[in-house]
Amino acid sequence: MDYCSLSRANDPACKRCVRHIGIGFFNRCVVLYDSSIACAGTNTYGESWRGSPEDTTELVPATALAGMKISSAGSGEGHSCVLVAVSDINNEVLCVGAGDRGQLGDGKLSLSRTPVVVQGLPPGRIAQLAVGAYDKCVVYADPDSLVYCWGLCLKLFGSNEAAAILGTAGATAVAESSWEGFSCAVVPDSKVVCWQFGTASAQMVAGLQNVERVTVGWYFGCVIVQ
Repeated sequence: MDYCSLSRANDPACKRCVRHIGIGFFNRCVVLYDSSIACAGTNTYGESWRGSPEDTTELVPATALAGMKISSAGSGEGHSCVLVAVSDINNEVLCVGAGDRGQLGDGKLSLSRTPVVVQGLPPGRIAQLAVGAYDKCVVYADPDSLVYCWGLCLKLFGSNEAAAILGTAGATAVAESSWEGFSCAVVPDSKVVCWQFGTASAQMVAGLQNVERVTVGWYFGCVIVQ
């Protein structure tokens, strides 16, 4: 049996296959192998990437992102973010929707129905975008890079743009809380570090090793070990 992959993205049999799923509070989006995106659910604040505010129970193309190469997507409460290819070595994050808690990372605290570019992120290739209820983080492909985050947790420090989280150098994966809890990342030596809501410095989690993946819920976390 043949399976769809990025190398077969232009194959008519794969172009409309789902590559990535992002689930928010009241909407969800899918990224297809042709790098387009479609969403269903609410669009009250523009969180489903359409100009019209009407809700939909079916997947509808995200017209605000037409023509862009999307690799991943995520949604929080009333807002969404996507990872967009800019070049072979750089990509950027676009966000849309409610921004009163710094969710959009554009340096403002206001709603935007049109996509805005997250500010404060250094150039380079982002390997992962994690979207929580009010906070977002990215992991870079550069093994020496720190995790960068934005949203409500950093708004407490007067920052409405992305900022580095200390103690996360070399992270390979990151997970965001589904509410106002905490965030975690897998760092070198397959260990896990976490940082609580309202802090920008990670602490090592004792007793964990050989961790491949981490996921975070509302005040709890789980890991997959080798």
